[in-house]
Amino acid sequence: KKILHDLESAEAQGRGSLAQVRGTLRFGMHPALRHIVLAGLGAFLEAQPGIKIETVITNSSAAVLDEGLDLVLHIGSLPDSSLYANPIGWTHPVVCASADYLTKWGEPTHPSELVGHRAVIYARRDEESNNRWTFVQGDKTCNVDLPVRTVVRDGIGLVDAALGGCGLARPCDMAVRHWIETGRLRAVLTDWHGDRQAIYAISPTHWRASSAKAKRFVEFVAAVLK
Repeated sequence: KKILHDLESAEAQGRGSLAQVRGTLRFGMHPALRHIVLAGLGAFLEAQPGIKIETVITNSSAAVLDEGLDLVLHIGSLPDSSLYANPIGWTHPVVCASADYLTKWGEPTHPSELVGHRAVIYARRDEESNNRWTFVQGDKTCNVDLPVRTVVRDGIGLVDAALGGCGLARPCDMAVRHWIETGRLRAVLTDWHGDRQAIYAISPTHWRASSAKAKRFVEFVAAVLK
């Protein structure tokens, strides 16, 4: 079956752009990628008129098999599995809050000042809420336990809660890029950094054997992330 699949893939590549890519692409994505991917999806659909999109919000690589997805756009470390992971970008955490919140509570200039603020965090129901944030600046490391006022269980509402003035949040930069550029959110402690994380396209087969529609989509996402 693998040999036949590889032969079919090679034949399709040989035809190149002569054959229009068609079919339904089913993919999952980390909630932090929701805005940046969906905001550019219209251009992808215009360029690929034969492709239909179905998407769900998930960071579980197992969803590829459990939900029959073509791929999952995953952020962070990967569990051991038989799936294939293609690195397509990087992201890092950004501490941010609404302008109204910072006007009322003040803008922190050092991580230690966060103990006087309130935090918005993401945590699944099956895990303990982690209110400890780690910051690095050169050879200095600072760990801060924040007072948590809002816990978001699905990850989707993390940025929305920050926009609403609930407190300081620390989402991935991809999730807040638009809101920071428009001034709705303001990044703080920008000279202190957290660990950056890789973004992967998880698929059930090796990248070279993936369908043409999946390849086109991953190329599009990689360009958007850059």
